[in-house]
Amino acid sequence: MYAIKVYAIPENPVQAAHSWKKTGFDWVMVGPDCVPPGRADGNEAQPGKDAFLHFIAAIKNAGLLWSAIEPVFLAMEGDADADLARTMEGAPAVDDWVRFVCPTRDGPRRRFFERFERRLSWFPDGISFDFARFFGFWEMIGPERETGGGRSPRAGSLSALDRIKATCGCPSCKADQDDFFDSFGKSGASVSRDPGLWRTEKVRSRLASAAEFARRRCPNIRIGLHTVPWTADEYGGAVASLLGQEIETLSSLVDYLTPMAYHHMTGREPDWIARVVHDQRERSGGLVPVVPCIQASPCYTERSLAADEFHASVMNALESPSGGLAVYSHETLFRQPEKIEIVASCLAGRTEP
Repeated sequence: MYAIKVYAIPENPVQAAHSWKKTGFDWVMVGPDCVPPGRADGNEAQPGKDAFLHFIAAIKNAGLLWSAIEPVFLAMEGDADADLARTMEGAPAVDDWVRFVCPTRDGPRRRFFERFERRLSWFPDGISFDFARFFGFWEMIGPERETGGGRSPRAGSLSALDRIKATCGCPSCKADQDDFFDSFGKSGASVSRDPGLWRTEKVRSRLASAAEFARRRCPNIRIGLHTVPWTADEYGGAVASLLGQEIETLSSLVDYLTPMAYHHMTGREPDWIARVVHDQRERSGGLVPVVPCIQASPCYTERSLAADEFHASVMNALESPSGGLAVYSHETLFRQPEKIEIVASCLAGRTEP
């Protein structure tokens, strides 16, 4: 898979699709704001429906496939403040633009599946689940230092545990967590009342339900999962204990993994991308391809992302055992001809691994 992420329908979809194909991409990951809010078979007027149909036709006519990026626990339209996840102190799970809903409340769950069903009615070739985790602005956390904290240009001296607050501490989740651990006792099993176990189970169960839902409606659909690019033991195992993403378990539910290996954003070197691929490939037992996503432009920092550094990131992303490449995003890459040529030269002659 060689994918370009697109978060706004291009002004000229036919020209854009031709450019993606020429560059070497074979998939288009389509952001949620591009997809009309109603069903494909609905008769009601929908904002953007005609533009979207033209967009998808351009993708298919260029010989490309498309995936719908589907946020799982991110707060979306219709999710009120009362639906937000809560820190253990009771504060809303909000950090800048990052807003997460409670994983156990019926309202957010119902609205998620309603939105998801509408998305599937457009018959995408794939679904790429994003935000399938607990609350945390991980993009602002840099590499661990000798002092034990992760830093990034905007996060200052905040460590990962300072920046990412444990959730969800609402009454619904506290009751659900009690029921979860009580069920082990009733079965005679002995298990530590570690909230991290409960978080990983909430993510696993929602992803399992959503994946089954998708395959039932679109049997040939290809399912991916956006993953946080932290190793199992980084930040004290926070990727599972705080975010609930346990690659060892989740990888069995999907067809591929897409670690968001944004090295520049998080203050790392390009060779870190290859290490992320190796780590997630190993943790998944080698059962599914790992398709790293890299960034084409700076984000959350004023430091420039030079062409040679970008070239190194592409090459590290493609290093074996990589299952391909995804680039964030069309809106940034295709304003930089030199970087387009870099991707094209690196993908020339390749077929999907």
